[in-house]
Amino acid sequence: MRTNFQKRKTMPKPFSCILNVRLAYQAYITEHTTRQQQFI
Repeated sequence: MRTNFQKRKTMPKPFSCILNVRLAYQAYITEHTTRQQQFI
């Protein structure tokens, strides 16, 4: 979390926002896929 915050501070706001959204999206997808695999 701390590293992400530091990166966000150094990066421009729009780019960091897009990056955060992308990271969150990837994390959600990975979580969802792992859950599905566990269920099956």
